[in-house]
Amino acid sequence: PRFEPFVNVPAVARDLAVLVEEQVPVGGMLGAVHELSSSVLTEARVFDVYAGSPVPQGQKSVAFGFVFQGEKTLTDEEVDAEVGRIVAGLRAEFGARVRS
Repeated sequence: PRFEPFVNVPAVARDLAVLVEEQVPVGGMLGAVHELSSSVLTEARVFDVYAGSPVPQGQKSVAFGFVFQGEKTLTDEEVDAEVGRIVAGLRAEFGARVRS
């Protein structure tokens, strides 16, 4: 058996929905999120892909769920900065824009 230390601070969950062109591969987007080096992003997953009204024709909505956890309790500003970094990376690589 191996002992692995655990972090005894609360995790922060955030969801993010972005719009991209229909042909953009969702797996590629998730891979790009994982490639962004982050010491506090502990989980990233896709939980919804939707095309249809009210999403513009030729586009799809991709919804991500993120879990952030650090060695100390994270502030809203720290989590917002990480989500902003993820959005910027998705925008640069896939032309994604935040769905409002």
